[in-house]
Amino acid sequence: MLSAEMLFVTLPVFALLIGLSVFELKTTLIPDKAVFPAAVYFLCARAFVGPEAWWHYPVSLVSMLVFFLFLAALIEHLWGVESIGGGAIKLMAVMGAALGFYGSLHFGVLLIGVALLAVVVGRLLDVSSVPSSIYALLCFFLITVFHDSVHGLL
Repeated sequence: MLSAEMLFVTLPVFALLIGLSVFELKTTLIPDKAVFPAAVYFLCARAFVGPEAWWHYPVSLVSMLVFFLFLAALIEHLWGVESIGGGAIKLMAVMGAALGFYGSLHFGVLLIGVALLAVVVGRLLDVSSVPSSIYALLCFFLITVFHDSVHGLL
């Protein structure tokens, strides 16, 4: 039997990330038509289902949005390249709404680690760009499957 969290949060996050990954591979865009309704859905779902207090989820959404906006501005200021687009920033905010404060903290740390590793490997293999939704899908998969190990590391 599936738990309420698995049914109303985990599976929809996987569906969203898989759909966005396919769409982003085809168009290099993350559409607002998918991201904004997803944010509203996860905020509503988390009001009823979740291990944290209901207000952690909107705070996490805003925290992830502000953090990744700051990170994008810092990278653009230091290196003069736009490495994190607006769609990716909004997707990270949706992940904050879906995961809550502690989950989004783990997700964000893992995402930054995976992205840094991808930059190093990308330079070595001469790979130019991988869609950000694929990184998000990979990190969410790792957090979901290796839940106890990831929480033990951080």
